[in-house]
Amino acid sequence: MDNAYYISSKGEVKDIYEFWKLLLKSLGISERSELIMDLTELRNRHVAKGFRLYDKVTPVLSGLKKRYKLALVSNCSVGLSDVLRAMGLIRFFECIILSYGVGGRKPDMRIYLETLRRPKLQPRECVFVADEISDLEGARNVGLKTILVRQGEQTTQNAKDPNFKQDFQCCNISEISKFL
Repeated sequence: MDNAYYISSKGEVKDIYEFWKLLLKSLGISERSELIMDLTELRNRHVAKGFRLYDKVTPVLSGLKKRYKLALVSNCSVGLSDVLRAMGLIRFFECIILSYGVGGRKPDMRIYLETLRRPKLQPRECVFVADEISDLEGARNVGLKTILVRQGEQTTQNAKDPNFKQDFQCCNISEISKFL
């Protein structure tokens, strides 16, 4: 499952049908259209139930949207847009950049450059917020200011430099307005 997710998040799998085919193949299960359709239907019924937002995310996004152009950048497998829609998050973002659509995962520069290209912004005009240092390392490499929100358990996971110095750090997403 991890391998199927990773391959999917890099853009090597273009849709949910291909994802299920890859997963079934890796499990040694023959590909059958009816099984894939059943898996897709089951996923659709439960798509948002496996996700939980950090506390105060919705009011923070609502407030920020009134003052700034917001973009969502995510390393994810195909189908995350369904989750974002089910959770009511799409309305907050000017653009949504998903790794499988770009063909590169953070900290790959392509994902940050695509995020700047769509709304036609320059790095000096933007701030990148993340809960993982590795994501901030990539953002810094393209000239973005950085905010680390130490809310997750994966803050230093995959970081090239665990002592990375972000421009601002906080422990809750509601605190980022102190920097902006």
